[in-house]
Amino acid sequence: MNRVNIDEEIKPFIEDSPHELPDMIKNRIDHTLASLPPLTSKRKQRLTRTIAYVSTAAVIFAFCIIGSGFISPAMANTLKQIPFIESVFKLAGDLGLQTAEDKSLTTPIQQSATIDGVTITITEVFYDGSRLSVGIVQHSPDGIKEILEVEPVINGKSTHFPGSGSDMAPSNDNITDTTVIQYMPEYALPDSFDLKLLVFLKGMEDKRFEFDFKVNKTESRIVTPMVTKTHQDLTATVQEIQISPVTIGLVMNTKLPEGKTVPQYALFDERGIRLQTIHEHGYGEKLNNMMNMTSELKFTPLESTPKSVTVKAYYKTIEKTVDNSVRVDRMPSVKEPIILQQGELGRFEITQIERLPDKTIVHYRADGNDPYGMVFWINDDSGTTITHRGLQVVNQENYEFVVEFPVLSQEQSIHFVTNGSVHIDYINELEMTIPLHNE
Repeated sequence: MNRVNIDEEIKPFIEDSPHELPDMIKNRIDHTLASLPPLTSKRKQRLTRTIAYVSTAAVIFAFCIIGSGFISPAMANTLKQIPFIESVFKLAGDLGLQTAEDKSLTTPIQQSATIDGVTITITEVFYDGSRLSVGIVQHSPDGIKEILEVEPVINGKSTHFPGSGSDMAPSNDNITDTTVIQYMPEYALPDSFDLKLLVFLKGMEDKRFEFDFKVNKTESRIVTPMVTKTHQDLTATVQEIQISPVTIGLVMNTKLPEGKTVPQYALFDERGIRLQTIHEHGYGEKLNNMMNMTSELKFTPLESTPKSVTVKAYYKTIEKTVDNSVRVDRMPSVKEPIILQQGELGRFEITQIERLPDKTIVHYRADGNDPYGMVFWINDDSGTTITHRGLQVVNQENYEFVVEFPVLSQEQSIHFVTNGSVHIDYINELEMTIPLHNE
């Protein structure tokens, strides 16, 4: 019996490109890449080393000023110039974290460290057993620096588990930026623990920003349905559902022949509204040409806990097509949106465009069988591709979103562009509805 971790299996193929990717991994990567626009944003993707293997940076000590310790008059003057941001979570496009902040479930930290004029502040933290979230503000007078890594140390022990980062738009002068770091622990952490964070920035790799604070777990409820369904040579079992005000966790077990693609799983409430997937992680074992796979998924909950959830297994394919585009020749509204078609299976309804001095904000509704996976971008008259950042879910029930693009002048034309049709084939025989009894 060989234990398999999908994350670890991917790593050697990334490092040694001539190898052939396993089908179940290659399919997932192909589907994701196919949905992306042809060019990347001019701004580099951040936290490239944080997404996995988060404890690989050298930890070379550098003196830094932390919290309310001794600071010189010059440093005190510098700190006065830093804008105070009470909650990064309220700025994030994560309804779960916004709910946690609104319900006072987060722990305020407001701890700062300054090195060479760059100040990092930890604003708040949240942990519910499924995910550990940290709000970070960076203030850098010489321009925002890329965060290379945020290494967690729990109760004095360097820790390995998947993490990711999402940052919002920087300030007008590009000297203040906000980021949410999300960790998805692969094992149970204590209900209360000491967390040390080591932050490394590009161009300052030989120095580290260090923070220490206490984390307390928010209460959650666990349901263990152990409901199983089989279709042909594929068997799926709902092992566990974890419910908190911020996250719904789902643990699925899938048994299937070796070489066959593991299906993805979606979660719906009793009204048929799909929940947003924010994390997916898998591992498993090989035995007698069969795979015994475990998938751990995290979803952003709705405003109130549903009475039941329905788990649907599916395969997703993205068919590349010619670009579909629409030129903005009027200001859209909710009653008269601008329609951007994405093949026969979906479309975007653009309801508002805000051309602000420092950014362009687009409001839209996604109408399709994969509203969270639908992607569009902007082309200007020269054909330059402009991608958005900072996706925010405004209304999960209606699949309404807000995205942020760089500043566009009033004279600059806008063409909304998309490419590809998303096909989702649900395996109806594996659909399972699980009641969530309130205690």
